[in-house]
Amino acid sequence: MVEKENKPSILIISGPTASGKSSIAEQLAIDYNLPIINADSRQIYRSMNIGTAKPPPTILQKIDYHLIDILDITERYSAGQFCRDTGDLLKNKLSHHPIIIICGGSDFYIQALINGLAETPAISETIKEKWKKDYKTKGINFLQDQLQELDAAYYQKIDTQNPHRLLRALMVIDQTQKSLSEFETSPSILDDYNVGHFAVHRDRPELYERINSRVDQMIDQGLINEVLQLLPFQHTVALDTVGYREILDYFDGQYDLLYAIDKIKQHSRNYAKRQLTWLRKNPNLQAINPNDIQMLRNWVEDKLQ
Repeated sequence: MVEKENKPSILIISGPTASGKSSIAEQLAIDYNLPIINADSRQIYRSMNIGTAKPPPTILQKIDYHLIDILDITERYSAGQFCRDTGDLLKNKLSHHPIIIICGGSDFYIQALINGLAETPAISETIKEKWKKDYKTKGINFLQDQLQELDAAYYQKIDTQNPHRLLRALMVIDQTQKSLSEFETSPSILDDYNVGHFAVHRDRPELYERINSRVDQMIDQGLINEVLQLLPFQHTVALDTVGYREILDYFDGQYDLLYAIDKIKQHSRNYAKRQLTWLRKNPNLQAINPNDIQMLRNWVEDKLQ
């Protein structure tokens, strides 16, 4: 085992949507010539630019960014694949860097990196379709009730407002007759690194105001036209995403444009609330003020010595 003081370092920057975490990570990357591994589960897709708040080309040209624009919109990705791709980058292409930044809002990806991931068997398409249909027709309350009945202990551990987490747990139970927590967890790929985990904190009223403003900005930048170009792929997993789903419903005639925009804001605030819940449950991260990143600069400079 490499001695701790000789280990390379990983700087993880988390935070809810619109908190400003990407801007902070990018500024540090520019100032200290550090690479960034993207941990946003939608920025990995080509063609999804405005609605995912993907870094603009001017930033991508300045920074050694990884795991952005790596998939076509019809392809699927997972936390397990993210861990494998990140591990490969750390051990090979980025191994000469003393510090690597990992930044993004996909909490399940970050959690899988830090804690490892349960190695579960493949789920049959029949079971997947069954639970997806139940969610679509019966709603999230049905999923919550089912998981609480089938696995009350695991129900207490997860974000019960996140349908993807509920569906995954229920599918595993249906496929294997075992709780997700019964499966052996693979080791964290970060065990051989010095890890600093920081989360950008803003007061909730300020955060919600930033979310609303960013949605308006996305509309001004052409989000509606971006979604229009993606209509042939409207049933893909990638487009089951806040900002895209609501505009697709508008195109489908379910409601008018102003209502769709309000829904994007509402669903984005709901998503931020779930992210905040996850961040509060993580005892090992430190909150940082977005207007004072000296704590991060100190951390980076300490590791570079």
